[in-house]
Amino acid sequence: MIKRISLFLSIFTAFSFFPLITRANDLLAGSVCSADSLNVITASDISGLSGASIPLPNAPLAIQAPLVITVPGLRFDTINWGQLTYDMFSELASYWFPGLKKGPKGARSARSEAIMRAAYAKYGEQFEPLKEAAALMPAPAATRAEPDNYLEASLVQAPACSGLTVVPFAWSRNPADTAATVKRFVPMLIQAYDSNRGSARPVYILTHSWGSVIMHEVLNQVALQRPDIKVDKFFSLGSPLVPSNFFVKVFSDVQYDQAGLSKDVRKPVNVRYWRNVWAGHDYFSNAVKAADVNVQADASVGAPENELAKLILHGWHMLQAKTDLLTLFNLRSWHACYYRDYDAYLKTLNRHIRLVIFDPEVVAPLVSPAVK
Repeated sequence: MIKRISLFLSIFTAFSFFPLITRANDLLAGSVCSADSLNVITASDISGLSGASIPLPNAPLAIQAPLVITVPGLRFDTINWGQLTYDMFSELASYWFPGLKKGPKGARSARSEAIMRAAYAKYGEQFEPLKEAAALMPAPAATRAEPDNYLEASLVQAPACSGLTVVPFAWSRNPADTAATVKRFVPMLIQAYDSNRGSARPVYILTHSWGSVIMHEVLNQVALQRPDIKVDKFFSLGSPLVPSNFFVKVFSDVQYDQAGLSKDVRKPVNVRYWRNVWAGHDYFSNAVKAADVNVQADASVGAPENELAKLILHGWHMLQAKTDLLTLFNLRSWHACYYRDYDAYLKTLNRHIRLVIFDPEVVAPLVSPAVK
């Protein structure tokens, strides 16, 4: 049982892939604050200085609100409590055992397929202790497709006076399209920068999940082509650039090799400031040494999974403890916490975990140049 629980705590589920959805770039259109709404000090406002010759201040400069490029991550519509899907398991196994790879027509030999199916069945045994609890849990709300504009939709919460101009960089959100997406995004970033040059707006890039991997590569390629281009702030939320566990590393290695991406994770020379927000309970994310700042969103949570594991091992409130464990290790909730915040109740421990992340860790540094 101990081995099975520990194995469960180290495994996340797979991704499902959907076709490209495009949308108009007009979701957010805030207005820049006018001078009338700003405080202007005059001589009459200062008591005790009558008769002094005090020049009136100049009119305030127009606020240069940022241009924010958003890049979403992979689709996580089917993530639940369970194990990797057979397709993902098969892909990972083929990566480590080339003899089991599919043939030129996309099929394995009968013997190879039988080996793979048997291995998958054995792999699935470690989830047996939690299946009873999982069967009692309500159907996950996120089986509904996460809209492609989830980052832009969340930015609606930004203060109205920020005047953000949001430019979505839409893509299929299928990791198999990584190479093609990088190739397409390089000229798109150059065009966005050149179009913005006359406005003097700072350029920010807000990425989530695999979107950070794509834009890290894009930024490095743009730096070679156009060294004059500078990005003022680069945000990576829930980034897998530095894998935190075996499965993310294998998944990333497969995709990096297929897309021909560099595995050298360093701060792009054209980025002035890099803010990385991650969570220890989000297996898809990790701290990134190359970033200027790393914010661990769940630093205050601790490790309630250890308390739950002890209850399960000793047979106390076992079913409810398993249910709480599944709730705590819902990767879908943790991977979305950066733009949706996090809220969970662990009944066995009578503990309510409520984390406000988006406003202080994403919105504030987006709308205020002073907040790093």
